Amino acid sequence: MQRYKKEPWYSFELDDYSAPSCTSFTKLFFGTVEDFRQLLNGIPNGEMDELKSTFEHFAAGERRITHYAGFIKTRFAIPVQVLGEKFFELNDVNYLYENSYGFYYKVRFSRAAGTAYLIKRNKVYYLAYRVKIENPEYCDTLNQAEKWYSLGDMIWGHPGVLKIENSSMENTLALIESSYENVQVARARFDELSLCDWSSFFEEVFGDG
Repeated sequence: MQRYKKEPWYSFELDDYSAPSCTSFTKLFFGTVEDFRQLLNGIPNGEMDELKSTFEHFAAGERRITHYAGFIKTRFAIPVQVLGEKFFELNDVNYLYENSYGFYYKVRFSRAAGTAYLIKRNKVYYLAYRVKIENPEYCDTLNQAEKWYSLGDMIWGHPGVLKIENSSMENTLALIESSYENVQVARARFDELSLCDWSSFFEEVFGDG
């Protein structure tokens, strides 16, 4: 497999908005400096100024800068290696999403198209993706009538991670689908490309709700 040789990629460690109330955890996202700038473009002026300042220092060359993700002081970003990428397309996807409290939402969308990445961070390998989903809907499993609602009116995840346009949603930074300590297992999963865990995406929709 050929090594990806374009603009440098990083793992960005940010506040995990899906963590239960009164707790604080971090979450990894992947992308380039420009990808992160796209995330910030989705955050209104006057909001999250500390994160914006951290990024500007990082982009200016302070590659080892730290920041607070929630209540946790951590390194803002570290370099990663993108070992491979490939396009994928799925139709009529149904997914059962479990939130941080163990409750479930049924989720469905008519189409998903994007790029999957095989990424190495330190000694761990990740299958990650950037995707655009169309016509997303959800149904509360406690609703016996199984009434479906459109997704996108309210987003409770990290600001700027998801872009909403008409009846579609897409992520600005790559999200983790799965992780592996063994490179052969990671490559086999990447080659198979059977994306089935969408929890990281819908964490950015439902947050801790």
